[in-house]
Amino acid sequence: MKTLNELPLWDIAKLTRERKIRPRELLESCFEQIHQREPEVKAFTVLDEDYAFAQVDQIEKKLNINPLYGMPIGVKDIINTVDFPTTMGSPIYSKYQPARDAAVVAQCRNAGMIIPGKTESTEFAFFAPGKTRNPHSLKHTPGGSSMGSAAAVADNMLPVSIGSQTAGSVIRPAAYCGVVGYKASHGAFSMEGICGLSQNLDSLGFFVRDPRDLMLIRESLLYSFTPSEISIKPNRIGVVRTAHWHSAESYQQDFLLKTAGQLADRFCQISDVEIEPDDGLLTEVQAIIMAFEASRSLSAEFAERRDALSPQIQKLIQDGLNTSFKDYRHAINIAHEGQQSLLKLFKKYDLLLTLSAPGEAPLGLDKTGDPIFNRVWTLLKVPCINLPLSVGPSQLPIGVQLIGAHNQDEKLIRNAIWITENIWVNSTDLSPNRSPEFSVTLTWRNQGRDLVIFVLSIPITGLHLGAFLFQSEWLKTIRVQPF
Repeated sequence: MKTLNELPLWDIAKLTRERKIRPRELLESCFEQIHQREPEVKAFTVLDEDYAFAQVDQIEKKLNINPLYGMPIGVKDIINTVDFPTTMGSPIYSKYQPARDAAVVAQCRNAGMIIPGKTESTEFAFFAPGKTRNPHSLKHTPGGSSMGSAAAVADNMLPVSIGSQTAGSVIRPAAYCGVVGYKASHGAFSMEGICGLSQNLDSLGFFVRDPRDLMLIRESLLYSFTPSEISIKPNRIGVVRTAHWHSAESYQQDFLLKTAGQLADRFCQISDVEIEPDDGLLTEVQAIIMAFEASRSLSAEFAERRDALSPQIQKLIQDGLNTSFKDYRHAINIAHEGQQSLLKLFKKYDLLLTLSAPGEAPLGLDKTGDPIFNRVWTLLKVPCINLPLSVGPSQLPIGVQLIGAHNQDEKLIRNAIWITENIWVNSTDLSPNRSPEFSVTLTWRNQGRDLVIFVLSIPITGLHLGAFLFQSEWLKTIRVQPF
């Protein structure tokens, strides 16, 4: 059985609501894991255990019916916190102490959440790496820029953490670390109090272990209603290989197509689609907009403390300064054209299925991987979810990326929940350093009613249930999931 720190938010919230556990018990379980793993993984920029338990003592004195009550949450170190420094991954701000919380942090506190510390970020949320290691293999990158947030959730230190994405800073580390990563629609969550790199691209995101957790986050922070039937089948799915298909490893390509095949077996309509304008052009446009806007956002640092900036961020700023306003506006217009084209495409499809990353996390800590399969979706301002469904040849996580229509985040999340409940593609428990244990549930549909045939829990190191098992209309669900 899983310990409290290994459970998803959804299960923890249920146990808390039923008063079967106290927030203090959850926090104690999380810190047991932190003590064991943080010296190696280095997910946190700053961590204060005494202060975390002081917070839990205070919230346990108050009545709070919020579903996130008592949950510890990691906050990316570009997000202002009144009680912790916000260094933005830069020596320039090593002692910077904000006078007030970012909007999302204030919302988390109001929901009764606990903030034990700040999670590591790359410099100004760009490409210069921080100290975090991939918890699945310490010699591999966890991705960036939300590296600490992804690693903390992947290694069961925390059940949820906050990230941000300007190119691929949520989806890529989620893919490399093997967790559910969600980049919200641009503008869905306030970016007030967060180090801004590009106002047309910056979006908030979250790392969790189960897509159902995302429903609780939106319910708590956006006051969005969680329906009783939270999963929705995506009947029409478009598979987007993109112009960068050749950049993906062959096993990652095969896995995407295998996932599409599994969905087809579950009676989803699958079609290959291309987006317009050409996504190769849109990738270039994203880079132009990011560089131009970053050069303005970081103009003071570039003018006054250039020697303290990494070569990566200096080049980004210089590229932006070399871009004319005319070229920038042209890029904005192309982006708008792409956004309008995508709106039309989503009249035909419930979601798009594509790659999260080129493959497994690359070996080495001097780079954070390539966001080539993320840039376009950030540019088009749409919600994205990484589902960690399997592992690659080195036994490191790989997944797929789901794309929804702008401001249709809840529909995308409900589709993601259905997918995790209804497909099986060589899945494994992606928690590092533990033998997986699976529950297998078969559900029979009889006269419109679902009857559970059996639920079996078995500890194993691998499991292969071929698609040939009971592929018939009368069988509604073969569900295999970490137990």
